[in-house]
Amino acid sequence: MAKFCRERIPRAMSAQVRLEYDVHGLTAVLVERRPTWPSQTLDEEWLRIPIARFRYSVDPSRWTLDWPDSDDRWHRYQFTGARTLAGLLRAVDSDPTGIFWG
Repeated sequence: MAKFCRERIPRAMSAQVRLEYDVHGLTAVLVERRPTWPSQTLDEEWLRIPIARFRYSVDPSRWTLDWPDSDDRWHRYQFTGARTLAGLLRAVDSDPTGIFWG
């Protein structure tokens, strides 16, 4: 996931937008970060916008993908047959429905 975050945003844009992820147990959340106005420098003032949630299930051994609605409630993404983290990251990257990147 770290590689995905590094490669998705060009280095020249890092002062305007970042991709990060948080891991809590068997769940990882992909987050877009943008500075609030007027601040462009103080990291604690950057907005955190959830993009996707990846959850690992031990039994059966597979990953699931969720997307947030406008109220930050999570919903299962049903448009991919991928069950690996790499496959789900490809689904988020390509985003054929526009649900992750708009």
